[in-house]
Amino acid sequence: MGKIVGISGGDLRSTDVLNQLAIEMTGKEKPKVLFIPTASNDAKEYIQMIEKYYEAYGCEVQTLTLCKNSDTKEEVERYFEESDLIYVGGGDTKAMLEVWRQYGVDELLLKAYEKETVITGISAGLIFWFRYGHSDSEFFKNPESWNYIFVEGLNKFPIACCPHYNEEGRDSFDSMLKHKNCAGIALENDIAFVVDGQMMSIKKARHDAKAYWMEYKNGQLLKREVVEGERIDLELFRK
Repeated sequence: MGKIVGISGGDLRSTDVLNQLAIEMTGKEKPKVLFIPTASNDAKEYIQMIEKYYEAYGCEVQTLTLCKNSDTKEEVERYFEESDLIYVGGGDTKAMLEVWRQYGVDELLLKAYEKETVITGISAGLIFWFRYGHSDSEFFKNPESWNYIFVEGLNKFPIACCPHYNEEGRDSFDSMLKHKNCAGIALENDIAFVVDGQMMSIKKARHDAKAYWMEYKNGQLLKREVVEGERIDLELFRK
């Protein structure tokens, strides 16, 4: 089974302990890292920042630039096969998934999960795993007038996920969840959704960061905090 450190939000400094956890989970002294910045439209400054960050930890970093890509599907597959750690960057989740499907990256990530490659990432790099992700993708099309939407992810975990839950407007996740036949998990910034094998837990980079499990029963929202140290069997997501 897979290994995931999916980070809700924050920056490299505030989430450093979470990024270090992902490196440690590889079990390698100098892991090979693959950065996938599709959601940022392969932003040059973002690529440079991530490469510099992981190189400082002794990692060997490759970047897969799908938006400006000339690689064949075979070459893209080789990137995945050679990697110990995959980092999926943040940005426009909806656009990211559309590009991924052109190259089969969605399937390659699922295969990497099954072979226990550690997969980490932030925001869009978290919510793509789920049936639905609470997304600001409409902002990238029309910054002056937009609403949060549910983006359909890879459905590895058949629930909904909301990142940045402490930010303004993210509480719309609560009401939007009512119209979907699934449970949901919401995470504030500086907290990670961690999968190691069959079990899921959370890891905090900030002591007051919170995560919540939500589901509707008999028309009422049931919402409880998921505490650090609690371990949840992934089978719960499929009920």
